[in-house]
Amino acid sequence: MGTTIKAAITGTGSYCQGTSGTPVGISDSEAGVTYTIFKNGTAQTPTLAGTGEAVSFGNQTAGTYTVSGTNIYGTTEMTGSAVVTENPSPPAPAVTITQPSCVLATGTITVTPPLGLNYSINGTDYSNTSGIFSGLAPGSYTVTARSAAGCTSPGTVAVVNTQPVLPATPGTISGSG
Repeated sequence: MGTTIKAAITGTGSYCQGTSGTPVGISDSEAGVTYTIFKNGTAQTPTLAGTGEAVSFGNQTAGTYTVSGTNIYGTTEMTGSAVVTENPSPPAPAVTITQPSCVLATGTITVTPPLGLNYSINGTDYSNTSGIFSGLAPGSYTVTARSAAGCTSPGTVAVVNTQPVLPATPGTISGSG
């Protein structure tokens, strides 16, 4: 009498809040076996047919996953389990803007507490840990925060205005005559 060959469950890991989860599967499937994934003990759909190679149930959200394989000889639990956790994403940063003045052409964006994250004004460079971006040319900037787990916040748009023009000094005559 044959039985299903046991395979190891793959996919333990974490994902960021607001994303689709992390992949869970088994390391080696067997043709002729139907595999069922269980989240916290409850069967999930769809089931997968074995291919003779690794198979994936796709991205899964927070929970503990086990898998069983069923063929004409019965059902066998696969080896181990996968624990998937969700990491929270930081909230959109609150910012204050120091606008250019008559004597300073650039502005400053300052992230207000809570601090302790890495910040970006371009969505790619998260090397700023102070939350202060100075010497900024006029324009629109999207400030985002990234946690140590790599989760990124929604963006906060901050606009640095153009430098105000100095008013003309009274009594000055300009032009040629």
